[in-house]
Amino acid sequence: MADTESIVYNETENNESLASNVSGREAASREGLATAYIFLFAMALVPIFIGSLRSVVYHYNLKKKGEQAEERIRMREAAMFPIYASVALFSLYMIFKYLPKDLVNMVLNMIFFSVGVTAVTRASSVLVDYLLSLVNVLNLSTYILQFQKKGKDKLL
Repeated sequence: MADTESIVYNETENNESLASNVSGREAASREGLATAYIFLFAMALVPIFIGSLRSVVYHYNLKKKGEQAEERIRMREAAMFPIYASVALFSLYMIFKYLPKDLVNMVLNMIFFSVGVTAVTRASSVLVDYLLSLVNVLNLSTYILQFQKKGKDKLL
């Protein structure tokens, strides 16, 4: 009887270890999942909050100056929007249906890489300009080139 119990116990233990190690890595801990979800939630909310705050400040400054932000859409643009959206969605459907998945993945990776590099560059350029103006080690001279027309349709 004890022999049967040990066989059943060993089989159950083997099945559990096989099921948990199919991917070859340990299951995520509760702390790890909580950290991941908190950061995902924060990364979703922080840009919305910052954008909303900047929008309020922008409209407040415009109101202080006596100006008004003009954001209008014409009737023709509003009527064409469903057509543009339909063409875009149909194009995406055709791309995903008929192009190889590896090619689509490579193109999307290149697009997201270039957008990410551009975003980081634009976001950090203000800080880099400020730091370079503080250091001002190079003391570079600024030259301005001006081209003027002489004669008929000729430069220089």
